[in-house]
Amino acid sequence: MRIKPSVSRKKTNSTTQTTVNESVAPVEKTTPVGPGRTIVSAVIDGSFSMTPMWKTTVKGYETFLDEQNKAKCEAVYCLRVFDTMQRIIYDFVPAQKATTIPNYIQPRGGTALNDAVCLQIERIDQYKMENPEFTKVVLLIMTDGEDNMSRRYDSAQLNEIVAGRVREGWQVTLMGTSIDAFQAGSKMGISDVIQYDKKSVTDAYKYAARSANLYRRTKRTVSSSVDLSEERDEKKANREENS
Repeated sequence: MRIKPSVSRKKTNSTTQTTVNESVAPVEKTTPVGPGRTIVSAVIDGSFSMTPMWKTTVKGYETFLDEQNKAKCEAVYCLRVFDTMQRIIYDFVPAQKATTIPNYIQPRGGTALNDAVCLQIERIDQYKMENPEFTKVVLLIMTDGEDNMSRRYDSAQLNEIVAGRVREGWQVTLMGTSIDAFQAGSKMGISDVIQYDKKSVTDAYKYAARSANLYRRTKRTVSSSVDLSEERDEKKANREENS
């Protein structure tokens, strides 16, 4: 799929006007098949700090897609990779067009996490309004650090927006490495959290896929937080000591 060149779009809130650059893929036209279809959307950190584990991240996302294909439920797929800027790899495409992260996407820049997640939620909200047969949403968020580059949304807005979608019944999964994913997830109201490290990337994406598949079959949100990192015992002890 050919990606349109980066464009500059002006977006405003109540107090300031900011410009957020997004490389945008065309939205696929889909044919309604029946009630209960799912939007499966991944928002993946592509900042420079992801370089050491980028290859395993690409393979991990491949694993996630492979597992989604086993669900045998109607769905469309979205993939956004973010750094300082936003790169939409594909938007609302059927399973056969949902591919892995392309080779030309390589880690760079900073971490515009807040903008990435909130802008993707905006696109999903709009798509759901225009396609009401899509009643379920899987939103997978992966990051290795806190936001340091967003220009439109701050952390408080991110937490409020994500928590609202969780309350609406979206299956939101946070995958975190090199950060305290449980703390970050708690602030956003996310109870399906995966803490992992460079040795457990594939397993982390498998856990995320299982949660997504169960939700797609039942529309019951899944809360199966897990720590796959080697330092889990030490971190658990520290959390208990501070609680």
